[in-house]
Amino acid sequence: MDSFCADDFWDDNFTLSESIPHLTTCFEHTVLVYLPAAFLVLFLPIFLVQARRISRRFDSLPVTALFVVRLILTIYLFLNATAVFVLNTFILDGKFTVDIVYPCVLMVFFLLHLFIDYIRLRCGQNSSGIQHLSLVLLSICGVPEFGYHIENTTFNESMPIFILYMAFWPIVVLQTFLYCFTDKRKPDADKSEELDSGFLNRLTNWWFTTVQIRGAKNDLEMDDLFDLNPGSKSPHLGALFEKYWIPKLKGIANERS
Repeated sequence: MDSFCADDFWDDNFTLSESIPHLTTCFEHTVLVYLPAAFLVLFLPIFLVQARRISRRFDSLPVTALFVVRLILTIYLFLNATAVFVLNTFILDGKFTVDIVYPCVLMVFFLLHLFIDYIRLRCGQNSSGIQHLSLVLLSICGVPEFGYHIENTTFNESMPIFILYMAFWPIVVLQTFLYCFTDKRKPDADKSEELDSGFLNRLTNWWFTTVQIRGAKNDLEMDDLFDLNPGSKSPHLGALFEKYWIPKLKGIANERS
């Protein structure tokens, strides 16, 4: 690690420190950067499968103000990582490989987020748990470095890097919060709210709260209920049943003949 990082990968006295313990810069710029990126890359194929299945049932999403704001913030975070890369490579003459690699990893991370947003828009996927969780990981993994910059006043060492990170991590947290909300599909009064609910909404079953509140105030009537989801209706289920059942019947008939 001596040629890769400026300091040790791990401090053996981390848990024995009498003051607030800090992770090494090497650990912050390797594990805590690679972990969210690795998570996103690892689960990207699953997202693509989900998007393809959803595209068969829904039209593309309308471009909303929320979508545009998140898009702008993602582009900003990508440019921030690019600025760190340029600064470390051409201006500060980074002597250690990690100073060049970690901003590149972040650049790829946000490029993948732009790609995911484009796929979601085209396929009608109003939210992605994989995309949201990757940002949650990045927010959590960024806490140690943010605290280190604040406590040790690193602007005395490198003002540009200090400013860039102070303008990076809070935006990551803001972006994580914005992805708690879903991109709305075209309104349909009879459609189940579950179809337009986001990852956290479905995880907590919060989308059903309005029905419970309505039922607590008054007796529920037929007009208060949603239509069946398209995936639960007979045209979809019948076609799916025939897709797997008819070949089995033909196979049995061929065996008997």
